Amino acid sequence: MTDHPPADGLKQQGKLSLRLFLMGALMLVFLPIVAITGWVSYHNAEQATEQFTYAMANEVSERIQDRVLAFFEIPRRVLAYNQDLADNGLLGENNRDEMVQKFLLQLRQQPLLTFVAIGMADGEYYGGNRPPRGNDRGLRILHARIADGRKLHVDRVDETGQTAQPLFKGEEAFDARQLPWYAATTGRHGIAWYPAYRYLINDGTDAYEAMGIGVSAALFNPVGDFIGVITADVALSHLSEYLGELTAKTGGIAFIAESSGELLATSTPEPIYRVVDGAVIRLKLSTSTNPLLRLAGDRLATGDQPAGSTFADIDGARHLLKWQSHQLPEGPRLTVGVLLPQARYAAVASDMLRNIVYLALAVALFSILIGLIASGWIARPLRALSQSSVSLAAGNWPTTSPKLSPIQEVATLFSSMQDMAQRVKAHSENLEHLVAQRTQALEEAHLRLTDSIDYARLIQNAILPDRQLAQQMADRHFVLWLPRDVVGGDFYFYQGNAQDKLFGVIDCAGHGVPGACMTMAAHAAIEVASQAVAWSDPASLLLHTDTVVRNMLPLDKRIVASIDAAFCHYDGATGTITFAGAHQSLFWTDGTVCEEICGGRRSLNDRKRGTYVNVRRTVAPTDAYYLVSDGLLDQAGGADGHSFGNQRLRDWILQHGHVPLTEQRQRLIETIDGYRGAYPQRDDITLLAFRLP
Repeated sequence: MTDHPPADGLKQQGKLSLRLFLMGALMLVFLPIVAITGWVSYHNAEQATEQFTYAMANEVSERIQDRVLAFFEIPRRVLAYNQDLADNGLLGENNRDEMVQKFLLQLRQQPLLTFVAIGMADGEYYGGNRPPRGNDRGLRILHARIADGRKLHVDRVDETGQTAQPLFKGEEAFDARQLPWYAATTGRHGIAWYPAYRYLINDGTDAYEAMGIGVSAALFNPVGDFIGVITADVALSHLSEYLGELTAKTGGIAFIAESSGELLATSTPEPIYRVVDGAVIRLKLSTSTNPLLRLAGDRLATGDQPAGSTFADIDGARHLLKWQSHQLPEGPRLTVGVLLPQARYAAVASDMLRNIVYLALAVALFSILIGLIASGWIARPLRALSQSSVSLAAGNWPTTSPKLSPIQEVATLFSSMQDMAQRVKAHSENLEHLVAQRTQALEEAHLRLTDSIDYARLIQNAILPDRQLAQQMADRHFVLWLPRDVVGGDFYFYQGNAQDKLFGVIDCAGHGVPGACMTMAAHAAIEVASQAVAWSDPASLLLHTDTVVRNMLPLDKRIVASIDAAFCHYDGATGTITFAGAHQSLFWTDGTVCEEICGGRRSLNDRKRGTYVNVRRTVAPTDAYYLVSDGLLDQAGGADGHSFGNQRLRDWILQHGHVPLTEQRQRLIETIDGYRGAYPQRDDITLLAFRLP
């Protein structure tokens, strides 16, 4: 038997003193009472906060809904009024200047109205409007007369409606009969809403840099003769300004979107559209740069309820999202949404939580005081037991019951502790043995899984046409194939001879092992289609491949099994290249420009069948062609984590198009790595570049 350590050693080795135990016991009695009482109070305060947040959201939402319905009712009332004038012969279509004065009067009576205009049966155009932006909201008149060569004129008018200052004169003929709102209602009664559009008037002040939406209707005189088509619209910027004013004091945001998710108005500074290469691109909730709008878009996209509310956390803050759908008469369905931060109304709950913390600290101090007093009364008879316990913890097991106390329970406690130590030791040794066995089994399973995936990569590599490309294309091509995982859902395709070549890049849904399985099915389908359809018709090859894939794969809406694909056929006899794509594009450059030839909108095996069209062009020796999957275009990187994108790829191709293809591959890898930075690879990346002949 080993010697017992001295008493000082026992004090140093103690884990928990009696005083701490007594203070802890008192805390265990009082703190749960405080905690339960505090939790109930705090929970009630949180419920009150939620109810108040709901009430605020309902109030804001109702005010927005009333304003929105009234806002979109304005152009309908204006059109109905002008239809009544025409039906009763009071429109003044034979005195067109007088008719324009009626339009100006309607604009003065409706401050939110932006345009009232008419396209006459002979194509002449007359109207009045007020700029939707800027400090100058004075009225303007617009006309395009046959006598003026149909040139569009925009003039500022004074308070009497007379021309005060010419502002704009168009260079090309302006025929109102060519406008979409005119053709939509010609020959029919009633009104028709037309989609939101960007104003095209450029007066040099950005006063018309906004989008509008409105209605049009055909007009007939009392005897039923067709007069023309009248239109009235409102600027969506007015709605955004109102939403901003309404939510300024709530700390939240509000938005109005169409059923497709495209924004019509928002209280945030984010725009509702972009202009890219002259084309207007409507922005959606789900693609907004504002995380709250993005959250609303995601929540609305996952459900089909016309109205509802839900709480969601974003960036550590809890927000209430409330939405309500409205169907405009004979028009689009609109969704009005409000996002309010709960923290703005959580002052009561915060105060309650602070009071609970103060009360808990007071209980803890009271427990410490009682523990210090009571421990002095009880500690002496138990000190010897504490010293013996420390000795046992050091491994000094006594062979007889201790004589430190005549209490039998104390001696029994020592015996029980010794038996328990032996059991714990045996149990620990058994656990270590089991852990070693499980670790070995996991290592073996991991090795088998790794071997299986490596074998799958060998199988996938077998379908890649590297040997054929090396033999027939040599240094006139390069391939960048970067699966996100060991195997992936992308592959490239090639068949050909000296005069007839077929290139392809295929992007299957998914990546990793599931994506690799999809590539086997897609490759088999393309092999079948290429034997049944002439290579010179890539569009038919895509359609036939789509049919084969639909017959191969089960119809299950829960599984995304679409395939993006693009094929290029080179005919050496004619020196032409023919391209067709399914949700993929072809990029080409001659060293001076870089162009993108877009494929069909739908993928193969999509929910609806797509249509694909061949695009043919003559090949030049300086041309270089690039087929690329969306893994490169969607790769996040840069300072803001934006996608690499089509424009950045076109710029890179134009900058490096003159470089030999054998060198372009390494430069492209360096460009991708530099752009990606610390962001992980998001998807499989595949690019096939080639020069012809």
